[in-house]
Order: sequence, then C-alpha cells, then structure tokens
Amino acid sequence: MNCAPPLTSVKGAIDLVMGTASSQLPENVRGLLNIAQGNSERLAKLLNDLLDLEKVSTNRMQFNYAVHNIADIVTEAVNAATPIAETANVRFVTKLPPDGLYAWIDAQRLEQVLFNLLSNAVKYSDAGAGGNGIASGAGW
Repeated sequence: MNCAPPLTSVKGAIDLVMGTASSQLPENVRGLLNIAQGNSERLAKLLNDLLDLEKVSTNRMQFNYAVHNIADIVTEAVNAATPIAETANVRFVTKLPPDGLYAWIDAQRLEQVLFNLLSNAVKYSDAGAGGNGIASGAGW
C-alpha cells in the first residue's frame, strides 16, 4: 500500500486551512491544527525515512553533498525536535559557534540523523531534564 497520497491529501488540507482561514478560527482550534500540521510533517518525514531505508537496502540511495553551515542544521534539528521534548517536559540546550561551522555534507541526511538522536534523547530522559543537546567548540 502506498501511504504517500493519503498523507499528502491530509497534509495539504491542513496546510490550506492554516494558510487561508486560520485567523478566522478560535484559538483552541488553531492550536489543534498547529499540532496536526506538525504531526503531519513528522509523519511525512517518517515515511520518507522508510522509503530511504528501502533505497539503502537496494543500493539506490543518493546523497547531495555541498558546503553547509552545521550550526544552522543543528538549529533546524533542535527546532524540529522541540515539540517532542516539550511534551516530555525536556528541554534542549545548544551552544553553537556564532560564526558557523562549515562542512561538505548532505544537509538533509545530517538533519535527519540529528533529529533521530534528539528524539531518542527525549525518549530516554527524565521529565524536567535539561542539557540534552549539542555543543561544539570552546570559549563561546
């Protein structure tokens, strides 16, 4: 069964409502739609992860290497994982170089790995824990 079309329809409907009518909705409904929108994005990423695993197992995985700021990618991964952390009463603490940290990487794959690590950090942390995160360098 191909799950992508139904997920695309659900995500598209939520995005349409949020983009066109969200200001007319009660705040509690907007909040629920925001949660649904975030969950549909995570579900889409999960589906893509499963499709990627299939590509890896059949040697069809492609990587897109370029120079990227790793600090930006860490920030994106932390932002994506923060809603999960908040539901578990866990917080992330990051300390990143202000001038960035550049490397030749596949940004999407790195963000995927970091998100998975952060999600696991939440899963195995005690409620109210802090300090789960990523730090690099010294003196900033």
